Amino acid sequence: MKACVFSAIIVLSLLSACDKPKNPVYVGEEIKLDFRGIRNIEDLAWIKIDGVKYTHHTNFEKQKDSLSLPASRTTYYLVGNEENETIEKYEPVNPYTVALTLGDKVDMMSIITEQQTARIIREKRFLLHLQATLILHNHNGGDIVVETSKDYPVPIEILK
Repeated sequence: MKACVFSAIIVLSLLSACDKPKNPVYVGEEIKLDFRGIRNIEDLAWIKIDGVKYTHHTNFEKQKDSLSLPASRTTYYLVGNEENETIEKYEPVNPYTVALTLGDKVDMMSIITEQQTARIIREKRFLLHLQATLILHNHNGGDIVVETSKDYPVPIEILK
């Protein structure tokens, strides 16, 4: 009887694990993220680079967090009209701004972790400024791991 219950639990847990959609994962020595033309990064979309999770936010105040990134639009709340009501304002965010913000945060995290996480290849940093493209590698020469939320719109390519 116990063996039958145990077998049923194992089968059910395997079936439930198969139902969950998997998040995309990329593993390689060099990984390219291309933000050019990306104008649809939603609130709470995320990208995890070497275990560090960066979350996109539309709310301007939440974007100030050290692991936060702007989404494709930012929401501001203004107070001060005649009725003293709060007004919501939206502003599109340039894909270059998103890429530059991520690039700076990835490099800073690499310094904080003493080069144990990914960073932008120094010789290819110009691509970040010219094409909103990050090419990541691990300073120590090992593989890096990039994982994203299910519908993350940024094209990601393993270069080697």
